[in-house]
Amino acid sequence: MRFLPTAFLALLVLGSSSPVRADSAQPPAPNEANTDVARKLYEDGRAFYRQKEFAKARSAFLAAWALRRHWQVAGNLGDSERRLGLFRDAAEHLAFAVRVGASDTVAQAQDRAQAQEDVSRMRAILDEVTREVATVKVSSTQSGSEIWLDGKHVGQIPLDDPMFLDPGQHTIETRAAGQSLTTISLNVNRGEMRDLQLPLSSRSTSTTAAGSSVVLRPETTSGFSSTRTVLLIAGTGTTLAAAGFGIWFLTRASAAQSDVDRLSAQTRQQDGPGACLAPDAIAQPVCTQLQQAADRKSAATSGETASWVMTGAFAAATAGIYVLWPQHDREAALVTPQLGPHGGAVVIHGTF
Repeated sequence: MRFLPTAFLALLVLGSSSPVRADSAQPPAPNEANTDVARKLYEDGRAFYRQKEFAKARSAFLAAWALRRHWQVAGNLGDSERRLGLFRDAAEHLAFAVRVGASDTVAQAQDRAQAQEDVSRMRAILDEVTREVATVKVSSTQSGSEIWLDGKHVGQIPLDDPMFLDPGQHTIETRAAGQSLTTISLNVNRGEMRDLQLPLSSRSTSTTAAGSSVVLRPETTSGFSSTRTVLLIAGTGTTLAAAGFGIWFLTRASAAQSDVDRLSAQTRQQDGPGACLAPDAIAQPVCTQLQQAADRKSAATSGETASWVMTGAFAAATAGIYVLWPQHDREAALVTPQLGPHGGAVVIHGTF
């Protein structure tokens, strides 16, 4: 990947670009020593990248980034992280690079065409990386509140860039004055994009809490709230139950067959073959026992067959739900708490 090495080194002398997220540790104040070290680390990172030593390249770019937060350092860092499969980190750094690089008037004044080419290249890599993570754009009427993701501080609302999440379960929380206002649990998938509008909590002042809203989807709630999840669990349970009955009936049929074999052998020894087929044979106790054992085997075999048929049907239905049922509702529900001097209400908007 080719990013303005000469222009970047010149820009290091001029200073860093736009500020980063509020939670990010601030780099040391610009001075000649920091500039020299950052320049050396940046060149080392580029050399490692050309040699396809991406882990070493990332380490060098990270060190340069800690000293001087420049968008070209972020772009090279993000590309190295992409090569290493660190897609979430790569998306964060590339998003910063694209946003800041597009408005870097210093770089564009030096070589506008080259700067635009670099930003376009970074944007293309960002598009590739975001297919591997979930992109969540957070908005809220509560400007200035703090956003926390999985217990780690992200920044203040409004955020400069979307949040990038690895696939799986996550918790997003808003806080103000040290108090938790809103906590949402959501499950995200690879390549997913969400617009998340966070409400204010009733613990905040009524003048700002009224009319706040949150977008709720099946994955944003925990437990068994998703219809798809409930059906999958029920389907799996009934499949296992039917299979259990099948095994039980199989055991009973096997035991009954053993009784039939034993009693048949006994009648042959006592009265010869076909003794229980005679008209008066039913009066003999051993023949009665043999008939009862045969009836038990027949009933158990019928139950076993029915159980295996139901097992297959339930398994097929559960698999169909898993494959064909969409994991996300096409329409979201907008939940709006309304607070007033004489009471409150919750208004739900959406398609059901």
